[in-house]
Amino acid sequence: PQKRLGVNYNGNTRQPTLEQLQPIRENTDPLNIITGNPNLKQEFRHSINLNYNDFKILTSRNLYFSVYYAFIDNAISNSVNVDDVGKRITQFVNVDGNYLLNGYAGYWKQIKKWNLNLGINGNVNISHNTNFINGLENVNNNRSGSVGLNINHDKEKKYSFSINPRFGYTTSRSSISTVKTQYWTSDNEVDATVELPWKLQLNTNANISLREKTAVFGDNNNVVKWNAWLAKKFWKANSGEIRFSIFDILDQNIGLRRSATN
Repeated sequence: PQKRLGVNYNGNTRQPTLEQLQPIRENTDPLNIITGNPNLKQEFRHSINLNYNDFKILTSRNLYFSVYYAFIDNAISNSVNVDDVGKRITQFVNVDGNYLLNGYAGYWKQIKKWNLNLGINGNVNISHNTNFINGLENVNNNRSGSVGLNINHDKEKKYSFSINPRFGYTTSRSSISTVKTQYWTSDNEVDATVELPWKLQLNTNANISLREKTAVFGDNNNVVKWNAWLAKKFWKANSGEIRFSIFDILDQNIGLRRSATN
């Protein structure tokens, strides 16, 4: 057995930039004016990381987790004032109470009798940030987490199969807004390879992404990205290969990223 426990603390400063200190207004965009604050203090970030790993070689079992926590003194944030015509003036200010917490954990086990690998893992992310809008303190709380499974089975020189489903949930809310952003997602991977006669291999794999609709992202953003390939092995010890591949068979591959800010 192999076990390891680690604890680490780090403290570091972050100096205000010249733009954040400069009191002269930046007026290249009359509707979005940025002004510095010569009274800004430097940030000081405290961060603590705890991680643990327990691996047993003979039974092929692994348990692990990690937690990271950081909080910031005099965090550099912004104060925004918006008038009736939409003119926005932003100034940098110091705030306290900002923090970040994230962690992940997992368990993995090999069942040798069935040539089966099983695993479960999860992660969580929490952040708390403050800024000001028209003089009002605005506290932003963001939460997200996911849990996933790993299942893999193979038979030497016959086939291999794996499936990795994952489900996640995200919420985001600002204290001065009545709107709460929340949605679930699911990302699932499936992969299978079969050994055929005449040193042929056939593989198919798919990534299935399901995303809940929201008021802002109301379109259907579910995607199935399906690929496949056929390979021919040759030469001594099958060291050579010719492969014919098809990517995105359903023509659904798109890029999408959702985020919520203050």
